[in-house]
Amino acid sequence: MGYNDVMIMPTYERRLFLDFLYNDNREEKEHVENMVKNQTRTSKGHRTTRLSGDAVKKFAKEHQ
Repeated sequence: MGYNDVMIMPTYERRLFLDFLYNDNREEKEHVENMVKNQTRTSKGHRTTRLSGDAVKKFAKEHQ
């Protein structure tokens, strides 16, 4: 559907059409974001390391 076709529509139909178009684009964007989020995970899981303040201070002193 082209720009002229949309502009010829009555206002209420145009508004409804644009709402449908907006919602479809939003849902597609959310779907893509969820797919990307799921692809970043590996079968090995996520590993995080937390350091205490003392460990950071010790590391800083050793590398000065």
